[in-house]
Amino acid sequence: MYLPTYSPDLNPIEKAWSILKRKVRHIVSQQQKTILEALDIGFNQM
Repeated sequence: MYLPTYSPDLNPIEKAWSILKRKVRHIVSQQQKTILEALDIGFNQM
């Protein structure tokens, strides 16, 4: 069975990073927070 070297569909952490990035982008754009503040909020929401 062939598995590619990079397979985000088979790696659950990739989905978590995707969700966190989406949350951070939303927080930064909507609330005028810094990236570090948005990361803190995003991690707390996960």
